[in-house]
Amino acid sequence: MTIRRLVQVLSAGLVILAMLAAGLIVVAAIRRRHLVELEAQGLRSYELADELRHTSDDLTRFVRSYVATGDPRYEQYYRQVLAIRNGQAPRPEHYGRVYWDLYLDQHRPPRPAGPPQSLLSLMQAAGFTGEELADLRLAEATSDSLTAIENAAFRAMQGHPPDPVLARRLVNDSAYNHAKAAVMKPIDDFLGLVDMRTAAALDQFNRQTKVAFAAIESVFVLFLMLAFAAYPILRRRVLVPVSALQRHTGRVAGDLDRLARVTQRIARGDLGQVFAASTTPMPSYRPDEIGDLSRTHDAMVDQLQSTGAAIAVMTATLARANEALAAHLRRTLDLASMGTFTIDRTRRTITMSAQMATLLRVGTEPVVMPLAEYRDRFYYPDDRPTAEASAERAYGQREPVTIDARVVRGDQKVIWVRASSAVERDERGEEVVAGVIQDVTARKEAENDLRRSQGELADLANRFASMFRDSPVALIVTEADTGRVREANTQFVRLVGAESLDRVVGRTTLELGIYGGDPNIRRQAVAIPRRCCGGPPWRDGSTWRARPPSPVRRSSASSTRRWPAIACPSRSPVADPWSSVRHRPRSAGPPPEASSSKEPS
Repeated sequence: MTIRRLVQVLSAGLVILAMLAAGLIVVAAIRRRHLVELEAQGLRSYELADELRHTSDDLTRFVRSYVATGDPRYEQYYRQVLAIRNGQAPRPEHYGRVYWDLYLDQHRPPRPAGPPQSLLSLMQAAGFTGEELADLRLAEATSDSLTAIENAAFRAMQGHPPDPVLARRLVNDSAYNHAKAAVMKPIDDFLGLVDMRTAAALDQFNRQTKVAFAAIESVFVLFLMLAFAAYPILRRRVLVPVSALQRHTGRVAGDLDRLARVTQRIARGDLGQVFAASTTPMPSYRPDEIGDLSRTHDAMVDQLQSTGAAIAVMTATLARANEALAAHLRRTLDLASMGTFTIDRTRRTITMSAQMATLLRVGTEPVVMPLAEYRDRFYYPDDRPTAEASAERAYGQREPVTIDARVVRGDQKVIWVRASSAVERDERGEEVVAGVIQDVTARKEAENDLRRSQGELADLANRFASMFRDSPVALIVTEADTGRVREANTQFVRLVGAESLDRVVGRTTLELGIYGGDPNIRRQAVAIPRRCCGGPPWRDGSTWRARPPSPVRRSSASSTRRWPAIACPSRSPVADPWSSVRHRPRSAGPPPEASSSKEPS
């Protein structure tokens, strides 16, 4: 049986017993209310029966008081008692309590009266049995003879002349007492019957109440028995297995916590960590929920053990790979003249790797020293303020920083290094600075040489530009494919008679009119550089002089004639846009005449 079904059965039993107990308690409450009603009915019956008795005594008392005193009030009281009992006069409230004794003292009713109600009707409403009412009727019938004697005594007192002696004898002799006893005997029987009826009802109620309480007690005992029986069952089926499962689960939680710590340490680089689950399986073959939980627990333990084995294999593999990587990194750092360092910002110390110690010529093993001592010992004095301020500012802002600075090695040689570092947290959670340092002296020297070469080239370019601009010889630079002028010196501008350099740049020599408008002269002049540059490259420039059919004239009115000199400068075929034009050797002789009519414009 599963735990769920067991709990359902036990719960159903307890609920049924609880419902039975509740029902019996309700029945007992109803019986208790019935008992109260019985007691109230018995009390009411006794009050009515007692009223019949004491009204009979009141009649006797009033008639005897009248014949003794002759006071007509006693006759009035007598007649009022009969009228109230027979329902012919209003019935005073709480008439069964003390009434006439207070009335005689105060000479007025002690309490207000209600509507008329006969004593017989009240008895019928109170539930008197037929036998009990028969006794009452017998007493009522018997009381007629007693009433006749009492009326005779009243008449004797009221005769002419009154006869008090006769009246007293009539209400005090043996005949009157016998008649009085004849009236009281049915009343006594009536009271006995009321007592018997009340006692019988109470006895029946007590028997039923005992049965109800016995049933309640039985249900309560069954409830306790089921509750006491449920505890060992639940303890054996639920509490003990759950407690054992809880203990094993606590061990699993401890294993998981250790696994998390091992994983964190491995993530921080501690590859010597191993993990083995300390929790053992708890085999269970129970076909209930506890059995399912136990089997799930065992599967989790198996997974933990498998995870521990996988971590062992992984850490071993990572350790081997890390060793190989470290060896490769050491070789790389050695080849690249690089090293690593770590700065403990809390203790203000620096740890140099073996490569960095070798680079700074302070040994071949890792070195640890105070940060201030490191800076005093190795920083170049002129570079220290700037480098130290840049590093501390970047460390304070948690930003990476790269610094190029000079350092003084252990052998007193000054070298350039590049240090790149950043703020990190170590396995203890403390802030450290991890960085790499590289010897960049050769790079810095190459950069310095490059800057010097660039300066020399710039100076040479300035000198060439000055020579080109101030040369007494007219010089131009034209585009090879279009023949348009790209640059010209002052002498050329004067030669062609242009107003400014802007009037020359961008125009062809034909447009400038330096050939006097003769196309043949221009074709011959253009063919010269094309042919002289068509051979293999020369190391020096070549100048060809051609004597065209007519001298070149200026575009101005001046008649000065000049023979043009065409220069073919030496240049590399790859170095500039003219690289596709090849030079002809000097021994090739003067270029032949141009035979093509297609020329640049």
